[in-house]
Amino acid sequence: MMKIQLNAHRICGLCIGMLWAITACTASDMESNLAMNPLSCKLQVNASIPQGAEVLVTFSLTNQSESEWQVLQYHTPLEDLIGPVFEVRFEGEVLSYGGPMVKRMPPTEEDWLQIRPGASLSNVLDISLAWALDRKGKYSLSLSQDVSYRSSAGSDVLRLSADSCPAISFQVN
Repeated sequence: MMKIQLNAHRICGLCIGMLWAITACTASDMESNLAMNPLSCKLQVNASIPQGAEVLVTFSLTNQSESEWQVLQYHTPLEDLIGPVFEVRFEGEVLSYGGPMVKRMPPTEEDWLQIRPGASLSNVLDISLAWALDRKGKYSLSLSQDVSYRSSAGSDVLRLSADSCPAISFQVN
């Protein structure tokens, strides 16, 4: 009986040690991921939309770090729809962008938006103005362009991958 209790204590100690190691790795991975991606993005849309109605998509960019960053609004949903900033699919088929296309001069300092630690930048866009969303069925939407950002000191430009922004879907009824 004593031998079984001793083994149970060893197993319990081993389990506690493993849990501590997993927690330490997870915290370290989170810190490493935050250092690599101080910004996170999110897309939101109503899950069910009546046929012919506006399709309003909210794009949010959040600063998860303790540093201030600058985000270039060019070619992002932070500005009006003046280019294909999203990839929109109907039943898996990529839809053509039909909105305005604007050529730009190189960015100036005014084109960089400040985003303070813990703060978010958001914009709501009616994507039905630029994509044909008149058929009933399932649509999916993803960010099609990386987001450029830099430190407030104006350092080298970094990129938040479009793939890091989870795709969303909605149903037109």
